[in-house]
This record gives sequence, C-alpha cells and structure tokens, in this order.
Amino acid sequence: TGWLAGQLQTKNEEVSMGVSFQLDHLVIAVIDLEQAVADYLQLGFNIVPGGRHQLTPTQNALVYFADGTYLE
Repeated sequence: TGWLAGQLQTKNEEVSMGVSFQLDHLVIAVIDLEQAVADYLQLGFNIVPGGRHQLTPTQNALVYFADGTYLE
C-alpha cells in the first residue's frame, strides 16, 4: 500500500476558483518496489525502470501516459 503526493504546475486553463493547474506526476510511495512493479505489470501498465535518488535512500520506477503525465 502506498500514499500519493501530486506535483502540480500552472496551465492556461481555468479550473475552479480562477486557479488553473496541470498535473505533472504523482508519487506513489511503497515499501517494496519490486512487488509494486509486479502488481502494476499485472494490472497492464508498462513500467520503465527509474533510478536511485542521490540524496535519499530511495529508488523509483515510472509509468508514462500519452499526455506526458506519469506515475513515479
């Protein structure tokens, strides 16, 4: 099980209250990356191996979508 944290950037489309955003990517934190990759593959996602982060003991895998957004 993981938690989600979204990163947003502004866009020229109005959403609500006059503020506009465009989703860049969602971070899904998991305890077991290998198992999470297997689970997402079983769900039909194409997984791109990511890398290790330099300043933290974390690593990632990515799922890209046609509109340029992705899951990390």
